[in-house]
Amino acid sequence: MVVMNPLPSWRLLHDRLGAQKVAKKIVNLLKDPDIIVPNRVYLESTGVENTVKYLEEAGVTFPFVCKSSSKMHLEHHRMTLVFGRRGLKDLDLPCSAESYANHSGILHKLYVIGETHFVYGRPSLRNFAMSGLLGD
Repeated sequence: MVVMNPLPSWRLLHDRLGAQKVAKKIVNLLKDPDIIVPNRVYLESTGVENTVKYLEEAGVTFPFVCKSSSKMHLEHHRMTLVFGRRGLKDLDLPCSAESYANHSGILHKLYVIGETHFVYGRPSLRNFAMSGLLGD
């Protein structure tokens, strides 16, 4: 059997916050202003005020994408867009919250195998007009 990802790497890829930290380090090394790694925080406490505090501390802004942290495969990819404070009471916790960044409807994935890398673009959410989003 060929193992593409050693177990420690596999664990990191499934840890959204850990993977984000690695991505931010790489982007900082590249110094390319066109590559963005949005801020992200893990939310598990209930209550709108607690959630607002954690979002602000992590620099996560509205709108943000809330990605389920469920270990069930089908729920792991469930996402919710939250445009303001009113949406916080309906979050399905625990989840990771990530600032939404306009990206022209294309999500780019980078895969690295040894010294070779592949970039794959797939359809994603459309751009949103950010003006007028006050987080209410």
